[in-house]
Amino acid sequence: MNLEQYLQMPEEEQWEYLWDNCTILDARGPIDHKFVLYSVSSFYVEVEIAPTCDNPLGMNAFGYGKELEKYLTNLGSLRE
Repeated sequence: MNLEQYLQMPEEEQWEYLWDNCTILDARGPIDHKFVLYSVSSFYVEVEIAPTCDNPLGMNAFGYGKELEKYLTNLGSLRE
């Protein structure tokens, strides 16, 4: 599945596909919320998590670009 196909799915199906097919790559964030980066097929999904209950608040799916740049330092250290 590619990013365009993923984004065309209804949101409920996106969540289901994410949980069934993801690999966690990184987590970061301040105290009031955190963000978790997942790899899914040929794209990435950033999920905002409420730390008090670990429930997802929202997601942002993307390929490359500014959204991924904030994770590159940590991802580079994973390859070493």
